[in-house]
Amino acid sequence: MTHQERELAEQALRIIPAVIAAMGRSFPGIRKKLGRIDAHSVAHVAICRAAQTYDPDKSKVTTYFSTAIRNAILKELAKNQRLRYDSPERVPMEIAERSAACQGSRKRELSAALSMLPDGDRALITSRYVASLSIKEISVLHGINQKRVRARLKSAVARLEGILGSGPPQRREPS
Repeated sequence: MTHQERELAEQALRIIPAVIAAMGRSFPGIRKKLGRIDAHSVAHVAICRAAQTYDPDKSKVTTYFSTAIRNAILKELAKNQRLRYDSPERVPMEIAERSAACQGSRKRELSAALSMLPDGDRALITSRYVASLSIKEISVLHGINQKRVRARLKSAVARLEGILGSGPPQRREPS
């Protein structure tokens, strides 16, 4: 690494805290989200990538690298949000709370309620929450459009919640 490259890297690294602080002030609610990712590591990677294409004749160091850092952090936050939304652990709160409250008897009740669902609904719920498949994988597996998978999964979970909330389970016919 030449002296000039080292100096450039040091300048870029010095702006990381300022960019992260500015993002916290500029975007409402982003401070909590920044805590979910390692913003400093993302910034370091962004600097390494941006250093390969940096041209001092076209822009200042601070402008170029702060933009690269900001864009990388926003991209990582968006990716993190998608992963959390599409995570197999994203079970509706009512089901999760009920299951955690009375683990033994609730498991039997949940199993009985699942057996009362139509085959298609049961297959979607078990694919998603038991087999931990993503929406895309379920779409391919069942040959259904991803939007349709989400809609059917939502209605299947609503049916399951209805069965669980209605006391003694009753057999539901496919709709």
